[in-house]
Amino acid sequence: MPKEDKVKKYDKDLDYYLSVRDPKTNAETAPPNDEKVRIPAIWAFEVFPPAYIENFHQSINRLGLVDEFQATLCDMHHRVAGWRDWTNFGWIIDNSATQTFPHSKTAQLPNGVHSIRVSLLQFIPSATILVCQFNFEEDLANILENKLRNVYKTFKEKTKDGYSFVSVECQKKDSINLNREYLNKICSTWLKENFAGIYASDLIREEHPTCIFLTLEKEIPFMNNDCKWNNYMSLLGIDNDFDVWKNEKLQGLYLKLSREEKSVRKSLLLTGNINEILKNEDLNFYGETKESSVLNFLQDLDYTLGLWVLSALLDSYMYKITDLQDLYGKIDINNLSQSISTITELDRQIIKSQKNILPFVSEAKCTPPQKLDRI
Repeated sequence: MPKEDKVKKYDKDLDYYLSVRDPKTNAETAPPNDEKVRIPAIWAFEVFPPAYIENFHQSINRLGLVDEFQATLCDMHHRVAGWRDWTNFGWIIDNSATQTFPHSKTAQLPNGVHSIRVSLLQFIPSATILVCQFNFEEDLANILENKLRNVYKTFKEKTKDGYSFVSVECQKKDSINLNREYLNKICSTWLKENFAGIYASDLIREEHPTCIFLTLEKEIPFMNNDCKWNNYMSLLGIDNDFDVWKNEKLQGLYLKLSREEKSVRKSLLLTGNINEILKNEDLNFYGETKESSVLNFLQDLDYTLGLWVLSALLDSYMYKITDLQDLYGKIDINNLSQSISTITELDRQIIKSQKNILPFVSEAKCTPPQKLDRI
């Protein structure tokens, strides 16, 4: 087919998308008018192994949290197996806030974050886990719904052999993933600036692990009975119950493992219909709204999420060992100067890694199973 005819065909196909398919797809992938899609909070985690515990001390000193955190950390290091190893430190609110919570601390928080609930976990001494629940203001909490309701137009991109079309659903899916990571990045950036542990370092390749809390008001996640692949639930990744965990004690809540390809971080998705979540629980004393009540009730979930972070950290350590093996394989015995340089860097990284990985493995092997059974 002549080049001019191909261009005309692409233009004709694009006209069809713009006039017929795009309006239909935009309508199908937008939530109903009575639906609300929100991310009221994200849990983000930092871990302080032996080589980074001094960073923790410096952080709490800078934020004025020395008395509370220092005493708790020392106590955790000396507890026997089976003792309580989770401590809730309450809330950090922004310096500019006009209203404060009882026993809360103040710090400069990211724009759009009205508070951070902080707790400390320690299953084993070589992995002190900082849990930060970032609570968002309205603009950030509603960011995914706004992206789903936006109107998109198919466009064409030049390729080697012609053109390809970027459809409405692809643009919406990319926008959802981009803005999810945008929210994750807000949390991880604050942690890097204020609590620089192993995930803020160059020792491992991953970003801070997170757990996104996503709620609906009309539909129930993973109950997509019409099997449509291009509705708003499929774009949010809550239409398929593959790799989804459900606990009858936490009614209406679902926990899903993220399966995003090429992701720079491990992430969980905690989701449910806000009207169904914990609907048989008495939440009268947990908050003024159903959303705030649920978030306050879920503080004990820190323990389960912390165990998942330990698993994620183990994976990160395994990746690091693989990287060291690859670096060892790069040694060229026929090039003395290059070999010395590579071996020097390898020795540096091995020593740095051993400080954290060896005690982690040793303590994990010796930890009584009952200490990890409270999931």
